[in-house]
Amino acid sequence: MFKVDQDNLAVEDVGHLTPDGNTAYKAAKGTKSRGFEVEVSGEVLTGWQVAGGFTHRTSEDAQGKPVNTVAPEDLFKLSTAYTLPGAWNPLTIGGALVWQSSIYSDRVGPHGERFTQPDYAVLDLMARYRFSRQLSASLNLNNVFDKKYYSTSSSSFYGAPFNVMASVKYTF
Repeated sequence: MFKVDQDNLAVEDVGHLTPDGNTAYKAAKGTKSRGFEVEVSGEVLTGWQVAGGFTHRTSEDAQGKPVNTVAPEDLFKLSTAYTLPGAWNPLTIGGALVWQSSIYSDRVGPHGERFTQPDYAVLDLMARYRFSRQLSASLNLNNVFDKKYYSTSSSSFYGAPFNVMASVKYTF
């Protein structure tokens, strides 16, 4: 559990830009953030690693208005990797799931609209084959369901779409 009291926290000054066109910030007084975080990790069965966590956080200024709405209030992460037994022992398979609650920014459009990024989840999968103690190859499938989401609520940049990454690792 946590509670953080801050004065002069830099928060986005909605509707204002710096002279070079970047986001302007102002100092918020009396900001209070409260929440909790839970994480667990370990080997569930021989060769099966699991890690997960959940965070809940709320932040508001001295008047009780929400601040830092570009960060999710809730965040859930779960990842797992399993090294197969027996003759398949060189192979490890796994995945990761990340879910976050909605985020928003006020007065970002030409008419002062609220931009909201709804909650979303992204699934990644991986496989690694160990040829020897020094040589392995991995294949990662990221954003498997090609979920379209914005990287933040204050920009118009999409998060990474479905992509595949292959790598070979040799340790000397």
